[in-house]
Amino acid sequence: MHFVLCDEKRDIDIRIMCGESILGMLEKLPINITKPMISPIVPGLLDNFSEASIKDGTSTNSNIVMYCLNLIENVIMITYEDWIDKRGSQFEVIMKRIISHLTMHKKFEVREKLINLLENIEKILKNQFAPITNIFLEVCINLYNDENKKIKDKVKRIISSKLESNKSLFIKHFTSQLNISLDEISLRMVSSKTKNQIDISRILIRIHNLIIILGPSYISTILSFSTKLIDNITSILTINTSKISIICEEDNVIYKDSMNFYNEISFENNISNELILNICEVLVQSGNTKDLFNNILDLINISDVDKKISYFIFCFGLILKLKSNDEGQYNYSLLLILEVSIEILKRYEDKFQVKEQDEEINIDIIQSNNESFFISLLLVICSEVISRLHSKLEHVDLLTDYYYTLLVYTSSNDSSICQAGVLSLNNVSNQNFYNSIHSLVYKTNCNLKDYNNCSKAANVLSVLLHHLKDRRDCSINLYNETKYIIEDILLTIDHGNQTRIFNILKTIYSFTKACNIWFVEIKCIEEKENEDEEVLPEEIKLVHKILTRTKNLILSNYLPIQVITFDIMKEGLLFCKNFRRKTLPIIYGNWQGIKYKITILKKEYNECLKNPIMFLVAAKAISIISHMTIFSDTFMYGKMREIIDSIHYSMIETLKKSYKADPVYCYSQMFEYQKTVLISIPIFVKYFEISSKDDLYEPLFDICKRYSCDIYQPTLLKEEATKATKCFLKY
Repeated sequence: MHFVLCDEKRDIDIRIMCGESILGMLEKLPINITKPMISPIVPGLLDNFSEASIKDGTSTNSNIVMYCLNLIENVIMITYEDWIDKRGSQFEVIMKRIISHLTMHKKFEVREKLINLLENIEKILKNQFAPITNIFLEVCINLYNDENKKIKDKVKRIISSKLESNKSLFIKHFTSQLNISLDEISLRMVSSKTKNQIDISRILIRIHNLIIILGPSYISTILSFSTKLIDNITSILTINTSKISIICEEDNVIYKDSMNFYNEISFENNISNELILNICEVLVQSGNTKDLFNNILDLINISDVDKKISYFIFCFGLILKLKSNDEGQYNYSLLLILEVSIEILKRYEDKFQVKEQDEEINIDIIQSNNESFFISLLLVICSEVISRLHSKLEHVDLLTDYYYTLLVYTSSNDSSICQAGVLSLNNVSNQNFYNSIHSLVYKTNCNLKDYNNCSKAANVLSVLLHHLKDRRDCSINLYNETKYIIEDILLTIDHGNQTRIFNILKTIYSFTKACNIWFVEIKCIEEKENEDEEVLPEEIKLVHKILTRTKNLILSNYLPIQVITFDIMKEGLLFCKNFRRKTLPIIYGNWQGIKYKITILKKEYNECLKNPIMFLVAAKAISIISHMTIFSDTFMYGKMREIIDSIHYSMIETLKKSYKADPVYCYSQMFEYQKTVLISIPIFVKYFEISSKDDLYEPLFDICKRYSCDIYQPTLLKEEATKATKCFLKY
């Protein structure tokens, strides 16, 4: 009957019935009857039951496993006296095979039964079969931090009992097991097969549990092998680069804090981030953090990039688990880490910056890789180090050095670095950072005048303005700190290569956008008749100068420059909206250029399809027109007549492109153009008071009707078209 139970080809219900029958017989019949029946076949019987219990690994049917374990326990209890002396080694192999598979079984009932089984067997065999205690402890180590509270509590009681009975003996055993597990990692890392990946995860769990069992007080006495501990654990901390995020939307911070960043790191070999952090916590509690950090930094200095990443990840875990540094006890180690990290960051600076060239402006997103993750990691580590430093005033120069480097990287086109940069800026944005702004601005201003550092400095200032534009806790007047720099760089936008000009324009855009947030009350001032130029607010004069100085760049041959110029124009016009005598000449003087960006969509539609950024330029132009419509009375009405045919033509033609389009289409420049037009139509209808008799009515209404009635258009376009259609009913 036991052959049926162990035959995986048989129906599962029949196998379970056989297991139930055999178990019932062994439990109900007297030992003097069952013992002669099963003793002659015990080795084979135990082997068959063990094989059946582990046939499908951790996914083996739990009912089959439970019956097999119960049968193994009964067979051993009934017959052990007859064979334990002669067949002990064979029994040891069987038991080790069982525990290697079932300690990770997904059903907690199976894991619980395994503990109970070994506990009962150890009680009767520990004097006759010494290895049973080590086998039992093996399972206890593996399940010490089990997810099931009942199992976890039971195992902890067992371990505590063992330590109380003979502490030195069991401490020696656990230390030996820790060394064995550390050595085993190196052997497993030779192969990348799935089984070895699973084994590595199990070994790490054992190491974690052994470190927890030994505790920080004992770990502190055996840190002679700390280098071995660090080296072996870091050898398995290989990041999965395919999981690194490569999409970064503006103003979208993916990471909540540094702990979130750490937990988002994806390791190969199924490594748990939580386990690594728990190991780090025990090591920190051991009190030898200085030695730990020194060992890590020594290893970093002689390692390649991949190994450096692993060491810094482990170092990051230690930093996150540091206790309060109120007395500066960790300052020495933290400063060393900061200095080493900044040195590495500076080494990679140029690699992640756009190369300056006149042929084209490369604004593509860079594909994230190991090196970009490495930079992201260092940026966040440095920000955490700074947040934990005691007496920051003593290290102002070093901190300012990091802040500048951080701002350089936050402007990178690599999305993962950009995200880490934003997180790091949030981590360090406190009064100490704000106090460094004057030094940062001074350094930036000096570098802006240096031909080799100009673009990088422009990006630094752009990020600084963008990050601090709405920081209410910042007491520094950033407008006063930067206005003279803006006036200076306005004189340089006609010189240098196109990439450099583009970066300078990004800075001007960030400044203009920040002005809209800083000076809300100035935006609300009403222009007075015959008001002298001299009494205009200084801020209005500067933004008007920006508009006047940059307006001609919408005619640049480089489309990215056209796009950023329109962005500047939009923010500047919004800021000066109540000063029509200042804004209308800007539009009037540039109308032919603005008009051309839209009419070209009809005149050279096929060429525009080959260069889709032209649709983005047109979208920016439409956005400018809609803004001017709001505060220019009827000025834009006549201008709208000059471009309505091109808008209608291009919207009907692009309708075909968005028909049944893939979801990715919603991130395209053509989609941006369609969306901008549909969002702007209600503004045109309202401020031009378009009625059914108006020349503008038919083309605009036709656009809305076609988009709203086409069920295969992207949802956002249909929704905006529907809103716009309803606006026509009001007039």
